[in-house]
Amino acid sequence: MVAFSKRLVFCAIYVLLLVFVACGTTGSRIRSALTDCACYEEDVHFPTPRSGMPQREGFGLPPGALKEMGRDKYLDAMYEGIKKDFQDAGIKLTPIENGFHATGVNIEKVKDPVTKKTKELLVSIDGDISFAHGSSLVTPQARAVIDRVAKAMAAYPDINVTVGGHTDSTGFKQLNVVLSKERAQSTADLLVQLGKIDRKRIVEVKGFADDQKIVDTMLAEVRNRRVEIRMAP
Repeated sequence: MVAFSKRLVFCAIYVLLLVFVACGTTGSRIRSALTDCACYEEDVHFPTPRSGMPQREGFGLPPGALKEMGRDKYLDAMYEGIKKDFQDAGIKLTPIENGFHATGVNIEKVKDPVTKKTKELLVSIDGDISFAHGSSLVTPQARAVIDRVAKAMAAYPDINVTVGGHTDSTGFKQLNVVLSKERAQSTADLLVQLGKIDRKRIVEVKGFADDQKIVDTMLAEVRNRRVEIRMAP
């Protein structure tokens, strides 16, 4: 019985030695062959684009491109990328001075009056389409526009924004200040959420009420009711 037990022990040790050798030589080669296989890599390590790189051709620039291109060329490239994005989506565009108009939004290149170079991009969203009367809840139409702007911010990582809300001159001034700030904040929150961008890139969120009117009137002027997103390095 004792001899039988010893034989079992020796057999067990022998088997363990065989396993150890296999794992150290043949086993390692088998593992190497598996993990070096291209199909194994694709199954386990899903390829992801580098942060800030364009998601598709013609849309986006890598981090640091601003330093090489300069402010105006970077902004011009971003404008053309956004314009192409709208066109590729089948959205009808109408040319305006230094920009284009689509339903509910104008996108313009703002020029420096001296150098005539682009100093910022201005996205002006129609307040009547974007929000119900007296509300800061973003409508589906405005959300679709903000989503495209957010994706552009993600694709052009050297850009920061300021968001301003504006009203007409009807109603109580203080209520309009609060409402315009809430609408600007709703827009800024969506930019962060939809674009998955760092909130630090939203430099300022402010409600102007009717202090920056496009049309100088005390009447209910639709062009004064808007949310503006100013984009610049």
